[in-house]
Amino acid sequence: MITISILYRCLLAILLCFLNFTQWFHRSIIQFISRNHYIIKVNIDVTRNDPSNINNSQMESIQFNKPTEVLAIIVNERIPDIDLWKFIVNSIVFFQKLNIQHLIIYDYEGYIKAREASIMAYVHTYDKKLQSSLPLPTIHFLSLIDCSQTLTKVAQTLCQQVKQGEIESDAIKIETVDRCYAKFSTLPEINLAIIIGPIKSSLGLHPWLTRLTEFIMIDSYKQLQTTNSFLNIVQRYNEIEQRQGR
Repeated sequence: MITISILYRCLLAILLCFLNFTQWFHRSIIQFISRNHYIIKVNIDVTRNDPSNINNSQMESIQFNKPTEVLAIIVNERIPDIDLWKFIVNSIVFFQKLNIQHLIIYDYEGYIKAREASIMAYVHTYDKKLQSSLPLPTIHFLSLIDCSQTLTKVAQTLCQQVKQGEIESDAIKIETVDRCYAKFSTLPEINLAIIIGPIKSSLGLHPWLTRLTEFIMIDSYKQLQTTNSFLNIVQRYNEIEQRQGR
């Protein structure tokens, strides 16, 4: 019995030593890994889904199914500068391939218009890099101040004409305002407006420009960063049946 007891204790001691060694080895491995930093480089090809790199075969498969020469992008959210240039360039290059003649970029506060010079310099540099055979659309940067100033000029002009007896105040109608507005604004009426951001409103953009405009709402600019997202806008627009009343 004494021999069996001693043997049992020896086996137990060996087992405990083995467990202690296992724990020590495990801790050593963890400490070794924690002392070393590893950098993993992953090369991801994102250009194939970049709107600016859409190929001709894709563009041939989808075009506007109704006359569309004027498009407006109404930005109702603050886009960080790090994303702003890329977003504007992607939008311009994509709609350039759809033969848009005028592209209006409107933001209520005017923070995008304040960056117009640097954005356009970036756009022209990027366009030369792409060597596109298509001309860039005429790009108009607008803010609420621009729209308010135009309407102010219209009101001042009409008041001056009434004061000078050129027209009677009772004779001022919608057509009168339209003719006066046309003298101060050279912008054509908008066919399609894309409103980007949580506020689903044009926020002061000229109402004379949006009388027959189709509006498409996008919750955030982050939803317009791939070719498919831009193509989806064209598809949604093409599915709209325009009915003009009398």
